[in-house]
Amino acid sequence: MFCFILLFFINLSKAFCQDAQSYGMGDTGTGMLSGVLGLYWNPAVFAYSNTTSVQTVAGFSAWDTSNVSTPILDFSYNTGGQVVQSSVVRNQQYLGLFGLQYQNYGGGVVYDQQLQLQANPDSLAFFQDRQSTLSQSTTYTFNYSNIQQKSENIVLSYGYQVPLQFLPYLGLGGSIKFYRGDLLDETSLQGWYSAGDVTGSNYQYTREYSTNGTGISYDIGLISKVTSSIQIGVLFKNIVSSIRWDGELQTLSLGSNGQETVTQIQDNTIITSLPRETRVGIVLAPPGKGIAIAAESRYQNGKSHWYFGLERSYPTSHLVIRLGTFIDPVSNRRVYTGGIGYQVAFLQADIALLTEQVPNILNSQGLGGAADLTAQF
Repeated sequence: MFCFILLFFINLSKAFCQDAQSYGMGDTGTGMLSGVLGLYWNPAVFAYSNTTSVQTVAGFSAWDTSNVSTPILDFSYNTGGQVVQSSVVRNQQYLGLFGLQYQNYGGGVVYDQQLQLQANPDSLAFFQDRQSTLSQSTTYTFNYSNIQQKSENIVLSYGYQVPLQFLPYLGLGGSIKFYRGDLLDETSLQGWYSAGDVTGSNYQYTREYSTNGTGISYDIGLISKVTSSIQIGVLFKNIVSSIRWDGELQTLSLGSNGQETVTQIQDNTIITSLPRETRVGIVLAPPGKGIAIAAESRYQNGKSHWYFGLERSYPTSHLVIRLGTFIDPVSNRRVYTGGIGYQVAFLQADIALLTEQVPNILNSQGLGGAADLTAQF
């Protein structure tokens, strides 16, 4: 059988920044002249290439958070199943990037792995309890959704400088992103289940599974220096996109002992779009001061989120220090970022850390980090 499903969005955790430079500045990269990192942040930065050298970057970042008042390093179905709140949310994301820039052109690959868990505590208690033995006649109420996704995007970007007399400069740019999905795994349980009861053996739920996703999406950006100290960047992300997943729709049944059995498998196709987002970044960087202050607003699905960052350069020591902050949309708590960069000759190395608690980093409800290496030849 063939099952065709049309979805408007598969909206996993909000994509966090990939590179350690913007990571350390609180995720404020849209208004920065970030060189080859414009592949991820704003293709308009490629309008300002003033060299014939080749710039390359490789980096990785991680981000894990939940709305449970437990250190994220200790998060489990056991801890999640013991909370008193009505809904438990956990978002996790890993990003990787390899990119190249030559003059006004950029290209690279972005790897993206995401997890989104949203469930009531009773659902998590069920999965924890069935690892041993379910108590007979125990009833569980389900409101459970678990989505995992892995993908790569091949990104091609170009930037063009628009000659205007009333602005120091204005750059326009665009990116085309070829999407390759390696995994889409979505499980959803609703209703109630009674262990050891005949009705329990009739409980059914579905799982959508695919390892074959293809698609395409587009970004358009602009960046402008409105005065000698103020710079503004705008990104329209995923203005057009279409992703197709070919896989299977599984129907599973829970037995009286809580273990599942696949009872039916159908061919399944999912057509979806990546979420559209508008980003506006403002950077204040007085010439010759070695300091940049950044603020960024992101608008998606009717909601705006603000991000703030600070960068201080020490050229004689080859060092850059970065700080940032924003409100984590999952835990609704303020998180803090910090980073350091070191540049020598044609190499620059950057690392960054994100935490919700200072100085008790390991007790943080949200935790992340990033590292990257940039080279110019």
